[in-house]
Formats: sequence, structure tokens, C-alpha cells
Amino acid sequence: MRPACHLVVAIAASTLACGQARTSSRHPPANTVVTAPPAEPGVVPALAGDGDRAYVVDDGALLEVSPRASQAVVTGASWCGADARANVVWFATDDGVSAFDLVDRRVHRVIRHALALSRASGGMVGEIAPIIDWGGERIGGENRVDFDIGVAIEMRATPTARSIVGCYMMADFRCRDDGGDWRPAIRELAAFADGIVVDDPAYVATLVARGAGRSLYAATPAAPPPPAGSAAPQVDKAGCNYMPDACGQLRAIPGTPWWLAVTGNSLGDYIDHTEQLWDPATREFVAVVDGKLQRSAAVPADSRGAVDQDGLRVSPSGRELELAGTVIDASHVIYAAKDGSSCGFAGGGWRVAPLNEPPSDLTPAVLLAKSGPVSLPASWAACSRDADCTVVSRGCCDTTAVDRDHAADATDVLRESDRPMCPVKSACGPSADGTWDGQPGTCVDAVCRLPTGAK
Repeated sequence: MRPACHLVVAIAASTLACGQARTSSRHPPANTVVTAPPAEPGVVPALAGDGDRAYVVDDGALLEVSPRASQAVVTGASWCGADARANVVWFATDDGVSAFDLVDRRVHRVIRHALALSRASGGMVGEIAPIIDWGGERIGGENRVDFDIGVAIEMRATPTARSIVGCYMMADFRCRDDGGDWRPAIRELAAFADGIVVDDPAYVATLVARGAGRSLYAATPAAPPPPAGSAAPQVDKAGCNYMPDACGQLRAIPGTPWWLAVTGNSLGDYIDHTEQLWDPATREFVAVVDGKLQRSAAVPADSRGAVDQDGLRVSPSGRELELAGTVIDASHVIYAAKDGSSCGFAGGGWRVAPLNEPPSDLTPAVLLAKSGPVSLPASWAACSRDADCTVVSRGCCDTTAVDRDHAADATDVLRESDRPMCPVKSACGPSADGTWDGQPGTCVDAVCRLPTGAK
């Protein structure tokens, strides 16, 4: 079983036992959200104060947070992601996807299409996960276990939107029936996502130009040697009932002197790791309890408030961390979320992925039946000459001619289909692996066809 693990940081709802922890209350949390009048209609006023700007979605509002203040940008937000390449904060609402532009301080609607699909008779079919795809980097959809169907805004000179399938590992049980075929609701959701387009491609194209040659995050520095012996955190291996030796292992948090310490793991449908913040300067675990920073020499005993994370965020200066919508520094809580999620920092900083995060390759939501003919989008086989065409397959099965530009997508779709794989018992084609995979096809009447002899 391939491990797919979570980063879990304690955000507890109750205090620990007397004498076990100490709480910093020198600075009150900046939970008072202010709404200043705009300098001009449609312009979000600049947030007062210096320092890094964090962005969170909390209790339905997109918030901008500085070390000393916070303000609501919009209400009705359900997801957001800070984009250091485009210098915007993307966010989703019930009726689409928008960008809060940090240059002109305005909100720009990019997708004007509902992201939730409901039945006319009542009840929810599902929701579409927003993804901002820069090619080798992306915001949203980093963990394919967490979503079923997404829509990716492709950040290129001519921006487009395409539907993406998640349904990875144990999420596969949500998406397929007992026979391994796609559930009707997943097909409905994929068809729904296929109707989503980029409604303001001109604006998105300006963001693409703005982000050229830039990166979403800072380069990760080499990790220092972890503390060892008595300088390392003391973690009871009983908390790691699946991999006992993993308890106490450390991961450096880039840009900061802090570490993440493994304090537990278990095996269910996947391997679930628990990690806690640990400060080597004081040799203490750090948690947020009742809106305040709490430090303890022992692993926090109350994990009822632990929150599964899609990644810890670190500010560009390394002074602040963002986890589950709560923003902290080494001495206090800057913003304590009620029901929040992290979006990241202006300027990027770092994203610390959960342990062993599954691959985040974006596979088009072309949902093939488990049996029968392979039916790919017609555009994937369009051609103007023989050199445009190649062949993909699953071993000696499902040998299919496609345009070279879509060969990688077609291979991914075949793999995700769960269709039978025909092992090469004896060569069925001239390729090095004994198949027709990668062989040139032919272009007939503007459609890629299999070469002679392929089947």
C-alpha cells in the first residue's frame, strides 16, 4: 500500500493538565476584523501595519491578516490560495472563482459558473475543486485524495479551463462502485465541470504575463541536522502503533528554526501520521489552545482538536506560520480561526506538504468505462500530418492512436480507468516493451489512426 499521510497540527479546544503547559498571552489575538471604507468604489483598502500578509478563509470570509490587524476582503468564500507568481489571491464562492489582485486591490471575476451541483429534486451531487495550474506548480488540488472532480485554470498565454479527476487511493471508494466502474454521481460531476470556462481570459492572460519566470514558493533551503539525543523531542513510541520507529522523527520547517515532530501514526485505508510543531530553542511542543499559544515539554495530551492539513504555510520572512486558518509567530497567536483554512502568504514563502503526500499529477476527467471501446475526446485524435500521431496502450490492450500533444493525458486516462492491463507475455508490438506504445500513427482524413498491424 502506498502511504498517503497527513500533516496534523494540534489546535486544541481545551487546556492541558495543570503544570503540563505554559500559555503565552502577552499579545492578544487580532481577531477583531475591521472593514475600512474603500478609497474608491471597488477598491479594497490597504491593510495597516508592516510585516507579512497572510490570507485565510474563516467562517465564510476571505481575510487579509497582518501581524497587528486583519480585515475582510469578501464574504461567502469557501476556498482560497495565495499566488506569488500572479500576485493575487484566488478564491471560490458559490458562483465561481475570482482573484483578489494585490496590485490594483480589486476583485476580478474569472469563472462565472456554480461550483456545486445539486439535483432538482434536492440533495447535493458534489462540488468542484478549484485548481490554478501553472504547469509544474499549482495552487489547489495538491492532494488528489481530497477531491473527486476539479476544474483547473491553465495559466498560459491563452488561458483555458479543464476538468480534472482526483479520486486517488482511498478516495477511489467514493468514486467507483463495487465493480470498479465510475459512480453515476461522479460522471454527472465531471460533465458539470466540462461546462466551466474561463470567463475573463484577457485578465488571466495579464496574470500569466505577470507571473512569467517567477515561482509560487521560495526555494527550500538545505535542512540542518536534526537535534539528537537529549536535545531531541521525547515522544512515546506507543503513539505510533503502525510504525513505532517513526515516532520522534523530525522535519525541518523551511525559513524557521522550528521542526515538525511525528507523534503518532496508524493504519486504516492509508497511513495516517500526526505531526506537532516543536521549538528546539525551548525544547517544547507548540499548540494553539483557546486562541492562545501553548507550549509544553510533553506531547499535547488533548488531540481532540487536531486538524488534518493540506499543508503548513510559512511566511516569506519565516516569522509567521499558518495552519488551518490560524496565523501564529513564535510568541503569540496573530489570528485565531473559528472554522478556517489556510491560503498562504503574499510573496509566497513556503508550503510544507503533509508527510508522503500522494502525487499531484493532474489527470483530465475523461471517465472511461471499465470495459468496452476506448472513447477519448475527438480533439485528442485531430491531426494534419502523420508526424502528429502516436500510439498509447495498456500493455497489449486498448491500443489507441492519439495526437502527440495529448499522448500523456491519454496515458493518464487509461491508467485511471481501472481497465484491465494486458501484460506482455509475448510481444504484441514493435516497441522496446513489446507493445505498440509510442509508435508513430498515421493521419487519415485529419484523424489519427493506428499504424498497419496494430490492434
